[in-house]
Amino acid sequence: MKNPRAKLPLSKSIIGERIFLFGLILLVASLPFSKFMLSISQFILAIGWLFSSRVWHRVRLFFSTPSAWMISGIYLLFVLGMLYSTNLEHGFKELRIKLPLLILPFLISTAPPLSRRQWNMVMGTFVAAVVVSSFISTYILVTRDILDSRNISPYVSHIRFGLMLSLSFFTCVFFAYKTLLWSLRLFMILLAIWILVFLVLLESATGVGITLILGTGMLIFMIFHKGRFWVRMGFLAGLIALILTGFFFIREVVLEELTAPEQDMSALEQYTERGNPYFHDTLNTWHENGHYIFLYICEPELREEWNKRSQIPYGGVDKQGHQLKYTLIRFLNSRGLRKDGDAVIKLTDDEVKAIEKGVANVNYMRRSFFRARMSQIIYEYKNYQQHGDPSGHSVLQRLEYWKAAKGIISESPWLGVGTGDINQAFTAQYLKTDSPLDLKFRLRAHNQYLRIGASLGLVGMTLFLLFLLYPVFAARAWEEMLFMPFFIIVALSMITEDTLETQVGATFFAFFYSFLLWGRRNIFSRRKG
Repeated sequence: MKNPRAKLPLSKSIIGERIFLFGLILLVASLPFSKFMLSISQFILAIGWLFSSRVWHRVRLFFSTPSAWMISGIYLLFVLGMLYSTNLEHGFKELRIKLPLLILPFLISTAPPLSRRQWNMVMGTFVAAVVVSSFISTYILVTRDILDSRNISPYVSHIRFGLMLSLSFFTCVFFAYKTLLWSLRLFMILLAIWILVFLVLLESATGVGITLILGTGMLIFMIFHKGRFWVRMGFLAGLIALILTGFFFIREVVLEELTAPEQDMSALEQYTERGNPYFHDTLNTWHENGHYIFLYICEPELREEWNKRSQIPYGGVDKQGHQLKYTLIRFLNSRGLRKDGDAVIKLTDDEVKAIEKGVANVNYMRRSFFRARMSQIIYEYKNYQQHGDPSGHSVLQRLEYWKAAKGIISESPWLGVGTGDINQAFTAQYLKTDSPLDLKFRLRAHNQYLRIGASLGLVGMTLFLLFLLYPVFAARAWEEMLFMPFFIIVALSMITEDTLETQVGATFFAFFYSFLLWGRRNIFSRRKG
């Protein structure tokens, strides 16, 4: 009896292969640009696949190879979640968004494997598309009045774009490591450096954080696996330097933000240079940048001078939706100025524009993204401790999202609320717990694992993790150098984001999981899995 998993001769259609390759290239080129073209590219992939020979045999072999069908099986979990959903309209919308999870693993794992040149062409196109999109975003940042640099990604969410940038960075590193041409190696290194720079410009905390974590992990791997002693010592020295730099950097920022400044409250001056009285709230010890915020405030002078400098009135709101007077007071305080008319006169035109945009601390303008972001998170945490309101603060809002998701899971632990009822469940949970979040900030889990737990219960979450992890071991995924960086990028992103809940996110995950695992060695050429 013949082994059904033995390598089988394939009758290849040149036309089908070329159509399929074109579909792959179009898909990766469309990822940072166009949702519509993502759908068209998958249609083209299906046409190319149908041109190949022995269709039914490939279908049967797909279903007899768990490491191939399990990724598509993730989609079927959401289909099963429709059986006990009441909101079918939203459920079918969820299934439509996640359709790439069903289609792409099937098509890619059963298509004829690509040559090394074709594989390089697809990955090179992906990097080129991401870099071109980054150039467009940089142009937007330089030429337009952008309130938040995370909004410079014009085509896709900055979060998904950050994941693409991170994978592109490691792809460039991979090509630089593999190529023997010094000119190409230098070019790849320069592209990798640019991608890192742009990640900072984009202010993608998810992309930057994942890239740093994964980069550190790769340094550790190199320390233990590089044969030459001096190479291993070089990687070790780099790792130690990175850890020490990070430690002292974090320590400095935390101490600066949390250490209360010295101030003799009994010796406060009572009048401004213009003779107007100051307001001092000596019971409020709120401080920032080494200065107490609620000391030396003269609102009449602030109102008079600010209204001379800006079209946005003192009593209005800044472009972030916050009360402008508090943004102004915090900004002046961060500069070490008293909150009076003379201080407003000292502001530069750029600082006035920044305050209008909602920038409440001069350090957010002057300091690096990392330092500014850390200072902002610490301030948000102190504000949450004092007032209990996380609204508008991305990190603290996530804690509320996760709390709501865990509440939903505790009430429907085994099967969840169903694919279609997840939005209703979150809305009800926020009302039930009287969440401090403003209505406009009451979003969903921002954690893919908790999102699946809320939708499909602990049973669905367990099956999701099984389907996610099994192919890694069964198909020996670590043999493909770029698969593990991609897998770690996605797995980490799912902690803070709903990675699979958008068309771009689902396509990014389904395509690269399948392509990096099966693109050069499909299920016909595998011995296991």
